[in-house]
Amino acid sequence: MNGDGGGADTGSGDTSKPDVLIGDGGTDAPNDAPFCKRANHSLCDDFDEVALGAAWTSQHVSFTTLALDDASATSSPNSLLAIDPTGMNNGAYAYLQKDFIGSASRVVCEMQLRVEKLGAAPAYAFQLVLTPTNSPMSDYHVGVLQYATKTQIVEGYDYVDGGSGGQNSDLSKPISADAGTFTRVTIDAKLGSPASIAVMLDGATVLATTLAAPASTAQTITLGFQEYFGTAARIRYDDVACDFTP
Repeated sequence: MNGDGGGADTGSGDTSKPDVLIGDGGTDAPNDAPFCKRANHSLCDDFDEVALGAAWTSQHVSFTTLALDDASATSSPNSLLAIDPTGMNNGAYAYLQKDFIGSASRVVCEMQLRVEKLGAAPAYAFQLVLTPTNSPMSDYHVGVLQYATKTQIVEGYDYVDGGSGGQNSDLSKPISADAGTFTRVTIDAKLGSPASIAVMLDGATVLATTLAAPASTAQTITLGFQEYFGTAARIRYDDVACDFTP
């Protein structure tokens, strides 16, 4: 998404686009070590060890704020806090973006997520965007769409020759909108044919369904919210780890 008069899109510390790698899951570091030193991952950010955005390709804000915050965290001292204070601007967004180049057959992302405030309209809290290869699709995305009272996995795509498709799937249990609760969210997407997605909240599976996700030559992760209709929002993230299997 592009910024407008209400905000700015900026590149940040990690401007490279590394080949897709998967973490080895090693546990050489003790459990009391900083979160991102406990195991190797393709992408890891606990928002404590490096500057805001240093582990990502770019930052994007419009009519919003995106900042490190020490009011609450699952690993001290900081978490990532995305805020739309008014909800008066359609299309507002506040997110970090990470780009990967290389084929991927599977993407697994885990994060701590806390919805502290959300108005009547929904907002995307996380998205995986694919660049299809050898596919009739021109673009593809799947993401977590959060409402005040429910959570959906939304899949959408466009075809090279016109037309579009997609599906919305409700989680059997929504991500909590209780301002005092972090939820550990795990998203396991298998790409190509057959493709599927599983979503777990605090270790319990709340959705398992098929996808139309194509094989891809590049993947983009966005963390933070993206709105289509104005909604006041305050969403907090911590301890994000993603692994990509070639």
